[in-house]
Amino acid sequence: MLIFAGIGLSGPDSITKEVEVLIDSAEHIYVERYTSPMDLNFFQHMAVEVEEVTREYVEDGRALLDLASNKTVVLLCYGDPMVATTHAELRIRAENRGISTRVVHNASILSSLPGATGLHSYKFGRSATATIGSDPAALSLYYSLHSNLVNGLHTPILLDYNLRENEHLTPNKAMVALLDREGEQSMGVFKLDSLIIIVSRLGSVHEDIVGGSVGSLKDREFGDPPYVLILPGKLHFTEEEFLRTILKVENSFVKDNSDGVQLQITRMLEKYIPKATQALGRARMTLERNANPKFNPLLTNVEAYILDAGHFKRDGRYELAVLSVGYAEGLLDALRFLGELEIEW
Repeated sequence: MLIFAGIGLSGPDSITKEVEVLIDSAEHIYVERYTSPMDLNFFQHMAVEVEEVTREYVEDGRALLDLASNKTVVLLCYGDPMVATTHAELRIRAENRGISTRVVHNASILSSLPGATGLHSYKFGRSATATIGSDPAALSLYYSLHSNLVNGLHTPILLDYNLRENEHLTPNKAMVALLDREGEQSMGVFKLDSLIIIVSRLGSVHEDIVGGSVGSLKDREFGDPPYVLILPGKLHFTEEEFLRTILKVENSFVKDNSDGVQLQITRMLEKYIPKATQALGRARMTLERNANPKFNPLLTNVEAYILDAGHFKRDGRYELAVLSVGYAEGLLDALRFLGELEIEW
């Protein structure tokens, strides 16, 4: 049997009685801590042997499954075990081999963040991870933030911890790198005046939660890991009240980060609609100069498509807006291919 047991966020104090009973009765006990710098000393009071395993050992899983085929094996995990997709995949493999499994849930960082910060749980979007060893503000992270913001959602950003090297990504490095990415992309996702919440060591006696602008916090010291950054989206008035009252966030820092953040498609339309309008104007001048009125009905259609694109954009019907611009450009291209126009887009 393979048992996935969560140990919560605060060490021995968050280990449930149920997990203690399972540990006492298990034949083999393993703990993985590659997601958080967890102190293993707190297992000593249990008078059982707990073996630490690496990320690669758990991801490979074959040795664990072989052992669990005829023994009771407990895999202890920081937080809640099923937050990690690796554990879910390992459970599927176990069941496919006829190995019975069980999950003992506990508090996870993701389930605890709403209560700790006052942000509504249903307004959290897809979580993101800033990693060590590559650009911590890679485009995938930046666009995850963008995607959540355009929908008014909050984004939890998990900061990587490298167990092997005992290295962690600090909130400072993550924020500076995200500012660098903003400088490249200029989509208004992560700016010096953006509201940010930084959660350190959630659930421990040394828990620290601060909020403010990126500019006011990027040079602050945050102590030991683990850390989570939260980039809030659109705030409900009760969320704003919690930030001001409980987290003591200055009123001037409480803002809607999603305000002004646009979908990529709207940015494209803001470029392509004026461009098509300018091309239509040049086409009209060229055909008038050549005294060739037979294409006037075609140009009228081009104008209608451009106007439609503007209407569709204002109504939020972006796919139709793009199609309309495409039709307008296609008609102008047809004239160019016929040799009637010499215009460049």
